[in-house]
Amino acid sequence: SFPTRRSSDLGTNIGLDLPAGTEARVSIPVELSDASGQVVVNGKPEISTSAENSTRAIVVLNQPGHYEIAMAHERL
Repeated sequence: SFPTRRSSDLGTNIGLDLPAGTEARVSIPVELSDASGQVVVNGKPEISTSAENSTRAIVVLNQPGHYEIAMAHERL
């Protein structure tokens, strides 16, 4: 299905269902305040690649299933 994107005071959250045999590169917007943030997929930290002058983080998904993707923020 198509990804759904929700924005709130906590940031952007993306939900998507990935069918078998599909690889998705998901681009998550990163704001300056997110510089110390970590991409979280289904509640677990995920490795991401910085893109577009560090304004986006890219995660690669290659297993079928439902994914909830967000930026986690470190608390100071």
